[in-house]
Amino acid sequence: MGETHRRGSEGASRPELVARRPCGQCQGVTDRSSVLACGRCGGPGYAFDPGRAPQGSEETEAAVECLLQHVPVLRPLDRGVLGAIVDDHFRAGWCVRDVVHALDQRPDNEGHEIWSAKEPPERLLWHVHERLRTWRWTDGGEIMAGPWTARRAAMATAHRLQADRQRERDESWHEQIAGARAATGAGRAEARRVAAEAGAAARRNRAHAAEADAMHRRAQVRAARQQALTDGG
Repeated sequence: MGETHRRGSEGASRPELVARRPCGQCQGVTDRSSVLACGRCGGPGYAFDPGRAPQGSEETEAAVECLLQHVPVLRPLDRGVLGAIVDDHFRAGWCVRDVVHALDQRPDNEGHEIWSAKEPPERLLWHVHERLRTWRWTDGGEIMAGPWTARRAAMATAHRLQADRQRERDESWHEQIAGARAATGAGRAEARRVAAEAGAAARRNRAHAAEADAMHRRAQVRAARQQALTDGG
């Protein structure tokens, strides 16, 4: 991020937001993606779990610190004022990752414009307020579901449904296998009997067809002889 914090669809893939984790102890930056420990000093990667909604004032303060670790451009801001701006969203079940997403994109997935750390703190706070405001159904109204949290819940639901369908397919397959193995010798004998009857029926049909063809030929011969006698008379 440095001096600027770019907003848009590219922001979600920027290393500062995804792969690089600022450490809360040594202030170093590591490429380790774990939020549990710093790859440089072993210290905690984040002040608070960015994937969990904070509960209570102490966790909210820690979540604000975690937000500043994600968005360094906000670090010069007054933490009390920033916390007051994001508090409603935390109370609505949002986590830090939800807030970061909302600061990056609108609900229609359109990216926000670039903002700069050179802007006055009041202007940066206004940006935060306005970008979070777009995630309300109406001005001052109900807050939408946190985008990152909602996506994680949807993925969990899809995974559960896929697992259920796979289990149903496995059970059906095992039932078919069990049924095939349970087939008795009598069943196989019945199958042979049916096949034999079908073969006998086919042979009878061929015999009847041959007899009918022979009768037709004999009738043709008699008709020809009759015609010859008539012509000769």
